[in-house]
Amino acid sequence: MKITPRRLSWSPPFNPCPPTAYTLAERRQEGSVTRWAYQRVGAPKSCFYKAVVLEKTVDPDGRISWNAVSFTSMKAYKANSNVWLSCYLIKLD
Repeated sequence: MKITPRRLSWSPPFNPCPPTAYTLAERRQEGSVTRWAYQRVGAPKSCFYKAVVLEKTVDPDGRISWNAVSFTSMKAYKANSNVWLSCYLIKLD
């Protein structure tokens, strides 16, 4: 996953999708979890996952973990659809 000011890149091996423009559809803080929901703009039909949610969690010891979850649409995200792809993210040094 890569997010720049203009493009979002999230391309699982079984569903390649080119980097696309996006909008920040939602930013929400719930306790120690912050969620950013991004909606791809102009993604080709071949891109199965049109919404990407990035989650940052800070545990009581201050450790930070990241998770990315993709949904077929923002509607599916808001309905908490069970058609999604999740990936725990790590920082490579």
